[in-house]
Amino acid sequence: MSNSLIRVYSLNQVIKPILLLVLLSLALLSLKAEARTARVLMLNSYPAGLQWDASFDRGLRQQVGNRSVWLFNHRIEPSPSQDPSYRLAQFDLLNEIILYYQFDLVVTVGEQALHTALALQDEAILQAPIVAAGADLSAYMGPRERRITGIHEQLPMRENLLLIRQLIPDLEAIYLLVDDSEASNEITKEFVQLAEQFAIPYTLWQDQDYEEVKAKTSLLSAKQAVLLGALQQSQIGNTQLTEQAVQSLSMVSRAPIYSLWQHAIGNGAVGGFVSLPQPLGQALGDTVLQVLQGTDVRDIAISARGPQTYLFDNKQLVRWKVSRGNLAENSHFLNQQAYKTLPQRYQGALLVGITLLLASLAIYGVWRALTRTQRELAEHEQNLQSVFTFTEQASALLDENGHVQLLNQALMELLGERANYIVGNSLLDSHVWQHQVPLKQQLRDAIAKSLAGEKVRFQAELNLESRNVLYDFALTPQSATNGIVEQVLLELRDLELIQLEHRQLKQSEQHYRLLFEQSPALLMLVNRLGVIVCCNQVAAKHLGMSKKQLELSQLRSLYAEQSQQVSLLEYLEGIGSNKVTRQIAYNNGDNKQLWFKESFVRMAEEDLFMLVCEDITATRSLAEELDFHANFDLLTGIYNRGFFERRLELLLNSSLSGEQQHALLFIDLAQFKVINDTFGHGSGDQALKQVAGVLEQMIPESAVVARLGSDEFAILLEDSSQQGSLDFANLVIDRLNDTHYVRDERMFSFGCSIGVTLFQQQQGSSQEVLAQADNACFTAKSLGRSRVYLYQMDDQMLLERQGQMEWVTRIQKALREERFLLYAQAIVPVKPSESDYLHYEVLLRMIDEEGRVVPPGAFLPAAENYNLADQIDRVVIQKTLQWLSENPGHLTRLNMCSMNLSGQSLGSAEFVAWLLQTLEDSALPMNKLCFETTETVAIANLDVATEFFNKVRKLGCKIALDDFGSGLSSFGYLKNLPIDYLKIDGIFIRDLENDHMDAAIVKSINQMSHVMGKKTIAEFVENEAINKVLADIGVDFAQGYHFGKPVPIEMLVLN
Repeated sequence: MSNSLIRVYSLNQVIKPILLLVLLSLALLSLKAEARTARVLMLNSYPAGLQWDASFDRGLRQQVGNRSVWLFNHRIEPSPSQDPSYRLAQFDLLNEIILYYQFDLVVTVGEQALHTALALQDEAILQAPIVAAGADLSAYMGPRERRITGIHEQLPMRENLLLIRQLIPDLEAIYLLVDDSEASNEITKEFVQLAEQFAIPYTLWQDQDYEEVKAKTSLLSAKQAVLLGALQQSQIGNTQLTEQAVQSLSMVSRAPIYSLWQHAIGNGAVGGFVSLPQPLGQALGDTVLQVLQGTDVRDIAISARGPQTYLFDNKQLVRWKVSRGNLAENSHFLNQQAYKTLPQRYQGALLVGITLLLASLAIYGVWRALTRTQRELAEHEQNLQSVFTFTEQASALLDENGHVQLLNQALMELLGERANYIVGNSLLDSHVWQHQVPLKQQLRDAIAKSLAGEKVRFQAELNLESRNVLYDFALTPQSATNGIVEQVLLELRDLELIQLEHRQLKQSEQHYRLLFEQSPALLMLVNRLGVIVCCNQVAAKHLGMSKKQLELSQLRSLYAEQSQQVSLLEYLEGIGSNKVTRQIAYNNGDNKQLWFKESFVRMAEEDLFMLVCEDITATRSLAEELDFHANFDLLTGIYNRGFFERRLELLLNSSLSGEQQHALLFIDLAQFKVINDTFGHGSGDQALKQVAGVLEQMIPESAVVARLGSDEFAILLEDSSQQGSLDFANLVIDRLNDTHYVRDERMFSFGCSIGVTLFQQQQGSSQEVLAQADNACFTAKSLGRSRVYLYQMDDQMLLERQGQMEWVTRIQKALREERFLLYAQAIVPVKPSESDYLHYEVLLRMIDEEGRVVPPGAFLPAAENYNLADQIDRVVIQKTLQWLSENPGHLTRLNMCSMNLSGQSLGSAEFVAWLLQTLEDSALPMNKLCFETTETVAIANLDVATEFFNKVRKLGCKIALDDFGSGLSSFGYLKNLPIDYLKIDGIFIRDLENDHMDAAIVKSINQMSHVMGKKTIAEFVENEAINKVLADIGVDFAQGYHFGKPVPIEMLVLN
């Protein structure tokens, strides 16, 4: 049996390096397959056993979840005989692993694992931060320079002493059982201090033999208690404190046993206040995620103690008559029984029968068990022999005289054809050593040292078939129980693979350097003082300098702005582990200003930064041009409608205006259509410029004038009285009447009508104020030319209420009677494709009381003003989803179905919740559904719209932004909106083939959309000429009468 155990131990030593190589290979493949995975090294030296390790690892992995994290487990075993060479070998192995994998984070469990990681940090081998558990972290509780955090192991001694005193009111004494380790000394010290503080009599059992302890516990009483302070792997004398050992101790003990550790509870201990491995792993997993997400490990506070709980064995509670009413409410229990079985209820009656049955089967059972055990031992020994024989690492087992007892297949192949003759003789008799006399002598000395009880390890080159191969020789003495060396395990490890890996690492470094030089991006390495350490050729060429000029120069010397030059060092100091990006202007070698997007990434060496520059000069110029388009009318040069509405909204929402009254003048030209129709668009444009120039010259300094539409202008007068506003409006009429447009000896005066509305802060929206002025202007026009009309709220409210309230009643009745029909209008690819592409927008029609179809323009304004739009949206969505479900053949052909959402629906949390639930409950493919909302609605509710878009897209649906570009004010928001389609407003499409300005705007919108990864749809395409221009520009899809008018949705199935 002893020989079998020695062989098992020897084979275990053989297999460990092989398994390590396999794990390293698998890990290498995993890293290559998933380059972005975070690499975490877990060092474990906690002496609580494999079951504890597995539970802790399960908790850690459960908390990390499916995130891209690769855990590399490494167990640090204690040296069998405090051999320094053993620890050195472990340290060297860790050094190789860390240098190869470059871990992002190290997790340590146990004191020895923590000390090893700290030593690797001190040697500058380990650059990654440390997250620790199961160790004393009190030295790092406050502010710290060392990159470490974790959970301090606070032994719950106080809680357990109070628990024992509570459950044994007449407690006479506590007996503390510990081993002779350094950790046990700390446990003993804290126990003595608290026992004296609580006036509890105590006795220390340290350096005790296990059998002696069992004998002592059998003499105790129920008014005394034993407290286990030793871990599962601890040695009590010559006996390891396994679960079976605790059970045996509990069976003979006349006093209840309590434990500071979880492993003993459920195996004989009554209970205790303990740490559970799985919750501890989960708590540490939270900290690991924080560090991997970019939080500086020094900014994460060290937890004073891990998750702990009261844990009890229900069987032991019954045995010692402990009532659950005396236990904490949040206690956990093991070995609970929900009910008594029939044999238990009639235990006395069945006892005799069971005893007789057991007696009759005992001899047969023992005989079968012995036979099975013998067979299993034989199979086990045969399996071990097979593993030893066929393992890939060359190994031999030598006897106490240094003669070969056993050779495995790998060593036999190494020694050659006559290897079998070595068995029973000296290993040095092999012909392999004949021409390698120094190596033979070195091996002879190593065998002698190993037979004397010393573990020997060295490296040497072995000449095999005219080539030298580097091998690692390891000789491990195998001692019997009396300490005499009976066998020596010899292992030869081929280091050629490790040498190859080192060469590959060097080659990889060369590849990265080549990649740095040949990259098309502008790359520089900058130190913490802002000095350019090196750069690639692309950066030098782009900046119009040589590499020699750039390298070792100050980065700030390239900056165009003085403020950026001064603040560079402060900016670098504030860069953490995450990439930071900003836009900044450079001066190149020709002193020409270029704009770059700088991206700084802190390297593993904390004094170096990788700087990646992207030239955005052209993009920035385009953005500035688009910003001009967003605020100014391209024809007249004065402000456009978008700017005017934003300025009006600012006055309505500004708290600075207080009680001030403002005026809006809506101006409609009278003669523009005549000029345009008579002399053409060119003359019309000249007339508009002339009017804009007159208005811009006569307005006060604080006023704003803008062109709203074709021949419509507006003026915003701040802090203006009613009479002053009317006087200024009459002045505008007089000035335009005196202004003439002359062409071909014909002269036209610019008559106009003006609507005036007065408003104060918080009096409606900008659209409402504009509508008031527009209505007043319409009234002025109806009264005759060159009139000014002041908007009167009472009149307007009466007219609007009478008209729209009638529609509200009719809409509500139509909703109740379900008198709404779905229509659809096709959306087609601009460039015809071979595939049968089916894409349409769902539209709505109402059937009135007499059965006539009512267009949406008649009833939707009233629905939006009186909060009925979300109800109509529900009808459209429900009817559309139902229709698609009832037509599976059509659904198969369908590429995309678009449905409109109003601003009222987007702003309703109830509607959004209903829609998301409806989509989740639907069996339809979500990637065939698209939701449209207008640009105005999305920007007015930007945060709400963004959140809604993200949720809907997460389900698989698409998002389209409708009526885009009417104000050209949305590029600043567009890049942040998660949308898929951009529908270009028809105002730019209707006259696209004749208006080059419209074509330029559409081209810009299309280009910017494609850069942002969004597809474009042009609305109001009414002829093939427009479609051809769209194809030349590169617009993706088109919609309009050219491809078909809206039709009842049922027609799609017939077509």
